Amino acid sequence: MGEFGWQLLGMALLIGTLLGGYALWRRGPGHGASLTERRVALIVSAPGAGGFWGALAWWANYPGAFSWPLPGLGARMLAAAGWSFALACLLILRRPFAAHLRLGAAILWVYLAPLTLAILALHLDRFDFGRPVTGAFFAIVVALLIGATWALWRLPAEAPLPPDRAAALPLMLIAGVAGGWALLLFLWPAGPVPAIWPGRGDALTTRLVASMFLSVAGGGAQAPSGRPRAGTVHAMTLAYGIGVVAAGFAHVMTAQPGERGYKEVSLPLSYMLVWGGLGLIALIALTRRRDA
Repeated sequence: MGEFGWQLLGMALLIGTLLGGYALWRRGPGHGASLTERRVALIVSAPGAGGFWGALAWWANYPGAFSWPLPGLGARMLAAAGWSFALACLLILRRPFAAHLRLGAAILWVYLAPLTLAILALHLDRFDFGRPVTGAFFAIVVALLIGATWALWRLPAEAPLPPDRAAALPLMLIAGVAGGWALLLFLWPAGPVPAIWPGRGDALTTRLVASMFLSVAGGGAQAPSGRPRAGTVHAMTLAYGIGVVAAGFAHVMTAQPGERGYKEVSLPLSYMLVWGGLGLIALIALTRRRDA
């Protein structure tokens, strides 16, 4: 099957899973959903469906799966982001209240908006517009970014509530660490300290990785006052932490020196330790919520 055939198969799986996510939302708690909420539920279903299926190809680093060549570690970290997005979207669709749907739109917007701006301003030369995957990439990104922006505009912001203190402290820590690292990678993608910039040879891929850091940070900043939202961000962080640790081990087991920019192959300990630690914090917070 050629690249175009794989694209068609991926589109069929995406549409089928998206409709399944919407059906899950329709069976959720009855609360008189508005037309806006119905539309936002479709928007939130899309990155979950795309992230789940896309991650299979990204983990394998299939050459036709993405719009620019990714190094092995970057491809697997993208897969970890896809699966954590899929989990977050599933949890949101199971408890489809307006504030929870707004969280889904917010983490999607934070992921896409800075990355899209960076691509348009700095990285368009990395794209081969003759490949089907490139056109699909830009079409999906633009559609999701417009949809997330519309959702944030249309869904009302929740009235301020007293924070859930058991969830707020871990979320503040997750948001602070992930957000600070994301901003550093975005603004300075090729810094001098390998522990902070493990993949500093590829600015576009570094910013792609930073987008997920920023998305988790944005979710952490949005969620402290709501129990379902806090649980969703904790679960997303845990899933991403597990994925990053697994990606690090897979990297040293499969990569070869010199492959797509690697001069040497070693464990990305900074990614693994920080995200493994944040995932552990999220797991403890989830366990405490369950006990409560």
